[in-house]
Amino acid sequence: MSSRIYLSIDFGSTYTKLTAIDLDKEEIISTARAMTTVKTNVLTGFNMAFEKLTKDLKDKLKDYEIVKKVACS
Repeated sequence: MSSRIYLSIDFGSTYTKLTAIDLDKEEIISTARAMTTVKTNVLTGFNMAFEKLTKDLKDKLKDYEIVKKVACS
């Protein structure tokens, strides 16, 4: 059975921060951040942070599924 993950995203003025929350264990299992890239494309910073986060998740979990993403600014 795969771990069900909620991903919270904070597009801040300096950093874009991601937090992966394991719904079954009710705990934070990974975080990542990258510089926010509002002058070019905000998704550039998100993609850099997401790459770091997914690498960490793969190192920690055999199988996982991100079931929901929520974002704020």
